[in-house]
Amino acid sequence: MVTVVTVVVFVVVVLIVKLKAWGPLMAALDEREANIRNSLEAAERAAAKAEDAAKANLKLVEEARVEAKEIVAEGKRDAVALAARIEEEAKAATADIKSRVIVDIERAKLIAVHEIHQRAVHLSIGISEALIQESLSADEHQGLIDDAIQSYEKMS
Repeated sequence: MVTVVTVVVFVVVVLIVKLKAWGPLMAALDEREANIRNSLEAAERAAAKAEDAAKANLKLVEEARVEAKEIVAEGKRDAVALAARIEEEAKAATADIKSRVIVDIERAKLIAVHEIHQRAVHLSIGISEALIQESLSADEHQGLIDDAIQSYEKMS
């Protein structure tokens, strides 16, 4: 009899639980299952977005590296071009200075040669006067000077 009462009580409890608590309990479990499923799907979507963002960031970093290399290469090219231009300008300035110095040296040489000719003429006239023991006129002096200059110019 205790067994029968126990079985009857058990069946009654199961019926009460089934009628009163089973539906709301199952609904709560179904709702919790749906929430967990939605959370998992949202987590998967967030992970996919994070992975896409990481790929995009890696792509941006690589593009920045390439751009930095290009900037450095361009800077090197500009530096080489600037160095070449400065070198060319320096060569041109050096050539200009050299040509001016050569012209100045030639001018000084001509002046010095002319002075030497003049002194030689005056010396020759002085020696001639001393030998002749008389003074020549200005026209005769000029003629002797011109002759001496012409003969020195022919020699040089």
